Amino acid sequence: MALFAPTNPNGFDAAAESALQALAGPAAIAVENVLLHAEATRASTIDQMTGLWNYRYLLTSLNREVERAHRFDRSLSVLMLDLDHFKGVNDAHGHPRGDAVLREFAARVQAEVREVDTLARYGGEEFAVVLPETTAAGAENLAGRICTAIRARPFGGDEGDVPIAVTVSIGGAVYPEHGGTSRELIQAADRALYAAKAGGRDRWSMAVGAERAADR
Repeated sequence: MALFAPTNPNGFDAAAESALQALAGPAAIAVENVLLHAEATRASTIDQMTGLWNYRYLLTSLNREVERAHRFDRSLSVLMLDLDHFKGVNDAHGHPRGDAVLREFAARVQAEVREVDTLARYGGEEFAVVLPETTAAGAENLAGRICTAIRARPFGGDEGDVPIAVTVSIGGAVYPEHGGTSRELIQAADRALYAAKAGGRDRWSMAVGAERAADR
């Protein structure tokens, strides 16, 4: 919207000012409504505890990337992550400390992924990463780096808190080898995750073949 003053050196007269005020009121309300809608949309797709994307946004992103991978014959991988023995952290240290561990976990994983990747909280202590343009080899490399980053040092918490050693198990799946839809990919990665846990935890496994432990 652009407003131009008249050539009259005295500026807008009273009638013009009244008309402008009448126009500005609804315009301001419209702009505020747009901003509120944008904020509400953003809030509905963000996990409030960790600041990551939530399950709703994860599915939207994965559906979009599956369609893109199919259309352009591109690679796509998915990782499912689950903190090992997390119930024990809550039982021994309390839920507030458990929440702090989840936030620190999210930050460490976020530091390992690319800007084009989607890192989301799947639910509870489970997380997921959507990796566009990523082959099985790339997904395996990232899974290994994440396992290393999580076990590298204990989770500190606030000053005076006892550090907590945390590890993660990861399962991966690749489009289209392990699934042609979002649901199939998540299910394949989830099965691989349980294979990693059955293999001893603190490791990763791909949907194809046996579990492979990350370097220690």
